Amino acid sequence: MTTRIILSLYLACMSIAVNAQKQWTLDECIAYATRNDLTLKRSDVAIRTQEETYKTASKSWMPTVNADLSAMLNFGMSLDLLLRQSFVYAPAVVTAELPIDISGGRRFAKNAEGMQLKSLEEARNKAEKDISMKIAMEYLQLLYAKSQYRIVETERKLAAERVEMVRTLVDGGSRSEGELTEANSSLTEAEYNCLEAMHHIASARLALAQTIMLNDTADFDIADIAESNTMECDSNDVNNNAAIRQLTMKMEADKYRLKEAKSELYPKLSLTGALGIFGYSALKSGESYEDYKKFWKNHNEVIALKMSIPIFNAYTTRGKIRQATLAVRDTQLAIDEEKKNLSDKIAQLQLAISQYDGQLAKLQTLSAQREQAYEYQKTRYEGGLATWLELIEADSRLHEARLQSEQTRMKLNMSRQILALYFGSRGS
Repeated sequence: MTTRIILSLYLACMSIAVNAQKQWTLDECIAYATRNDLTLKRSDVAIRTQEETYKTASKSWMPTVNADLSAMLNFGMSLDLLLRQSFVYAPAVVTAELPIDISGGRRFAKNAEGMQLKSLEEARNKAEKDISMKIAMEYLQLLYAKSQYRIVETERKLAAERVEMVRTLVDGGSRSEGELTEANSSLTEAEYNCLEAMHHIASARLALAQTIMLNDTADFDIADIAESNTMECDSNDVNNNAAIRQLTMKMEADKYRLKEAKSELYPKLSLTGALGIFGYSALKSGESYEDYKKFWKNHNEVIALKMSIPIFNAYTTRGKIRQATLAVRDTQLAIDEEKKNLSDKIAQLQLAISQYDGQLAKLQTLSAQREQAYEYQKTRYEGGLATWLELIEADSRLHEARLQSEQTRMKLNMSRQILALYFGSRGS
């Protein structure tokens, strides 16, 4: 008896604690996770890095300018053994080179980096969708655990009422002690089921809090999902899925890299210009130091058109082309595989939604019928034609039907929500 009192007090305290917690909606959980998830933060860094790579590729057409300055002192015997000379040589050269993209390689490289940037952005969207999907599933698990608790809690209350009623009948001599013992056993089992259901709620709540990276879980709880808060799909086109868009952008980048590899087979042309200023002074045998200090200066200008024609590197270039071709093929197969998996998941969800729709209609009809049965038993009990136990049984069946209907409606709404997450979706 003491154990049951302690257990009842524990269950009551747990119920009060659950009701006192702040309730988070699914949108709030997803928004919090999006702000704090480390995977998304790393994706943002990768996008920023690719933006810099794209900017570099976009400016590859700009000329390069280099300046070289050197000085040389030469002294000693010359080729003529009878002549000793010393000289100073100090050139300064400025060179500019402008690449002329006649093969399109630089343009293809820039476009490939641009598509790679879009691919990373879509990959970030896909990661966000995956996190949203995981949160939605764990949200569903927590809602299901809470609905299971409501069912067993109702059973516990009904079992407690049954014990009190049987005890009254035993005291009046119309029931045996064995029936009271059986009723107490049913109550103990119901209390154990309540305790187990609470543990399931705590585990599901902790898993969801860890997924959204919430450190303080003391006041964390979730709100039920109303039917009006579900999301509707803008389109059932699988191409609108973030994973498909990401792979499509990647394939476009691979196609540009294939064109870039093919451009290596063609000549490269560049325009080169140079301006050199040279200083030269020499001292030969028999000349004075004053002659040595004379510094002759001259300069020259060079403008050249340079063409590079690949000859012996064609085999290596064709190997790069084959690799790029296989990369395009691999990405196309990945797109086909992703579409197949996505179509299978969508078909399963649509089947589940159809089944839940049918089950919900039947359960609503069952709830209405059991409500009529309860009212009938209540009228009979008030007229002395039914016992208290019969009224409790009718009430128990009514609560069971209502809670099953609530569970099915919750599963239906969550299935619609998950289906909407596979596509570009919006809150209704």
